[in-house]
Amino acid sequence: MSARLVPDRFKSQAAVITGGGAGIGKHVAHRMAREGAAVTLWDADQKALDATVAEFAGEGLVAY
Repeated sequence: MSARLVPDRFKSQAAVITGGGAGIGKHVAHRMAREGAAVTLWDADQKALDATVAEFAGEGLVAY
């Protein structure tokens, strides 16, 4: 079962996500970004983090 996407739910809001390079943190960050948030990601794995930020940017999402 998946929750319905609400495109502007987090418009003009920011979120800081720890563990955002992979797994649950990445999924939560992706969902929040798709719903309008600017997300700042933090992860101990710099390569995974860089890949996630690039992936989000490729989709037109705001991630740092």
